[in-house]
Amino acid sequence: GAIDPSFIISHRLPLEEAPHAYKIFRDQRNDCTKVVFKP
Repeated sequence: GAIDPSFIISHRLPLEEAPHAYKIFRDQRNDCTKVVFKP
């Protein structure tokens, strides 16, 4: 069957916020585990 990876996604952000998303992931802030960008 298909695997649902949504349980590891902690943030969904617009692509314009990629620099900010990288910082929170790098600094492990806000319990950031996986960021998904919305087009």
